[in-house]
Amino acid sequence: MKSLAKFFALTLVLAHPLGAAPIPDGKPHRLELKGGSFVIDGEPVRIVAGEMHLPRVLPEFWDDRIKKAKAMGLNAVSLYVMWNMIEPKEGEFDFTGGNDVRRFAKLCQENGIWLILRPGPYVCAEWEWGGLPAWLLPKKIELRISNPQKLECDRRYLKKLAEQLADLQIHRGGPILMTQVENEHSPVLGEKYMTELTQIFREVGFDGQLFTCNPGKTAFAALEEIPGVLRGVNGVDRKQDLYELAKQLADKSGYPVYCAEVYTSWFSQWGTAVKRKPIEKELDTAKWLLDRNINYCYYLFHGATNWGFMAMDATITSYNYDAPVDEIGRITPKYKALREFFTKELNLKLPPIPPDPKVIGIAPFKLARQCSLLDVLPEKPVVADDVLGMEYLGQAYGFVLYRKQFPNGIKGVLDLKKTRDYCIVMINGDPVGRAYSKYGPESMKVALNHSGPCTLDILTHNMGRQMPAAAPREGRGLVEDPTLDGEKVKGWEMYSLPLENPSRLPPGQAAGKGPAFYRGTFTLTETGETYLDMRNFGFGAVWVNGHNLGRYWDVGATRSLYLPSPWQKKGKNEIVVLELKDNPPKALEIMGTTDMIEEAPIPFPKDEKPKI
Repeated sequence: MKSLAKFFALTLVLAHPLGAAPIPDGKPHRLELKGGSFVIDGEPVRIVAGEMHLPRVLPEFWDDRIKKAKAMGLNAVSLYVMWNMIEPKEGEFDFTGGNDVRRFAKLCQENGIWLILRPGPYVCAEWEWGGLPAWLLPKKIELRISNPQKLECDRRYLKKLAEQLADLQIHRGGPILMTQVENEHSPVLGEKYMTELTQIFREVGFDGQLFTCNPGKTAFAALEEIPGVLRGVNGVDRKQDLYELAKQLADKSGYPVYCAEVYTSWFSQWGTAVKRKPIEKELDTAKWLLDRNINYCYYLFHGATNWGFMAMDATITSYNYDAPVDEIGRITPKYKALREFFTKELNLKLPPIPPDPKVIGIAPFKLARQCSLLDVLPEKPVVADDVLGMEYLGQAYGFVLYRKQFPNGIKGVLDLKKTRDYCIVMINGDPVGRAYSKYGPESMKVALNHSGPCTLDILTHNMGRQMPAAAPREGRGLVEDPTLDGEKVKGWEMYSLPLENPSRLPPGQAAGKGPAFYRGTFTLTETGETYLDMRNFGFGAVWVNGHNLGRYWDVGATRSLYLPSPWQKKGKNEIVVLELKDNPPKALEIMGTTDMIEEAPIPFPKDEKPKI
């Protein structure tokens, strides 16, 4: 314990105040880890960073958010990179628009703030399958462990990423301070993979400082040390673990402590209250960390939004996270409190805070039922004796409909087996059952009894693959033939419905049960950030001018969807709503509000079959 006290005393003397620390300026800088500190060009530097994610923040806002990070007192931005966005199809890479990581790095440099890169390949982040691309699943290879086929996929991705970013590392004149290898890699998955993956990082061009991070004691006690790689830790709830880590690093290598995730709150899930962390607790944590010269990152500084179908299973569309900068880009009381704290504690002279965005309301506007979801099925289904999972149909996200004709009627208990999706079972287009993991295992069994010729449809919705372990167990759609009274049902027509932009909808019936599209328009004289009030609707997704805003659900607690200004138009705007509930909406009307709408959540039933 004496060596630990000596370590803290030494680093507190040496550590540079944030405001006086070296900043990225286009010139090469030398980063060293010694004396328990990050040392840049011989100057010990304390790192206080903030996390944000490109796919959750529109590129039009990147510069504003970086400036707000610096104005709060941060000297680094931490960034997960989602592989599934960069390589959506195997071998096809996209570094444009919201994937332009090089532009983001350049913006960090222009603003004089360091960048901490976290490219996975697995990142977690409550993102669809932790950022792993869905095309890995049909390969049937083990994940996150030593496996030549998977490592080759990792190498190809990291090589392309390095082509964009390797020359922007600190020792080459760029803002990238260090790069993380993998994320929260459990020791039960095997240590060999981490060593092999680290070597790939170095070979493709990430030859600067590398680091890993794990929660709690696994950050430093479970995994073998990889030479030259800093061990980071996620979370500060167990402060004694950080003390232990600091002592080990100081005694053994002189390395600093870096806590890659100090949580500003927590992510929220459907059917639960929105998570929040009191400002007082945030300030207490900041003081505890700074008093001990622990370098750290706020997860999240700006959480933003899970656009489209990218939220991990059961995670709500808003990723607000009670962060210092809220979902739509406004500074919060938490931001102001932390800025004041940093200014006082570290004697900082901070730049002015960029103004909040313009926020608008939208007058109530009407929608009309356009057509049933069954009206937009592709002309040619895939026909096979056994069901095929979504990935085997060449599809990553959205919906798959499985259809079978029963000319003599159908009677018995339909068991959907191991599906991980939200499923709607329909007979002749009418819903007769719903299955979802949150509804309990009994929801997977649906009693059917129809005497005449009928069509059985099973609509599956990929609600977001969860965090993977080693085995590829997150296939979506129907992954096993359903059974009827224990007998496998064979002979299926399968329709892919990714619904990337359902703007071209055919005319359909004005009424009917089951999933249906509703269309409307609204007119704007000015654009601005707004929330769409979805309280008249039950469960589904919304597209505005072709952009998928994400899911809404009446189980709450959030009952609104963020509509960003870059996706709006002055004049006429088109909105399409896919409503998945059986009954029509309460009213075919939506309006825009200036704040997120919350209501008391409706918890999911436990081990009960929901009422239809």
